[in-house]
Amino acid sequence: MDLFRPCDANRIIREGLIILGPRCPTRKLLPEPIRCIKCQSFEGSHFTKDCMKLTDTCGTCAGNHRTKNCEVSSSDQCFCANCQELGHAAWDRECPVYITKAKKYQSHITDARYRFYPEREDPSTWELEQDTDHPWMGATQDGDRQDVPYQADYPRDERRTTRQRQRPPAAPRKPCPFPMDPPGNSQTKLPETWN
Repeated sequence: MDLFRPCDANRIIREGLIILGPRCPTRKLLPEPIRCIKCQSFEGSHFTKDCMKLTDTCGTCAGNHRTKNCEVSSSDQCFCANCQELGHAAWDRECPVYITKAKKYQSHITDARYRFYPEREDPSTWELEQDTDHPWMGATQDGDRQDVPYQADYPRDERRTTRQRQRPPAAPRKPCPFPMDPPGNSQTKLPETWN
């Protein structure tokens, strides 16, 4: 679901969504650190196509095979390739390495510590995130002001998408270097080098 106005997203975060009867809780989607699917590493923020490792590392058991070919079926047999601990996989969001990387990655996002998308006109959107699943949420650094949140300058033209707002105006088209007439018109002559 795409929402283009912060007030719409905040209403859904506050009230949840009704999907096939029950009300489902919602939360703000935050960017996550990139994990290579080939080597399972968060280091270097690279993708599989750019991975320098020669062999695949399983995300479930850290073996030298692809994750889709893994035969591990229980969580107590999982082994994390990142923190080298038994009991969880490299893709587990409870991995200490993932939590550390996510905390560092999201510390650069000013409004990531807020539960809602901050709006200047609505102080109720300045509520700090209190998430027990992710202990880094709501944490602040010394000296951070808590009374006035970061306010993104959301454009007033809410009908256009973000991509359309960021796109620079199109440059005028240049005319064709030689005239083009409709086919069959005898006035068009091809250059001698084309014959």
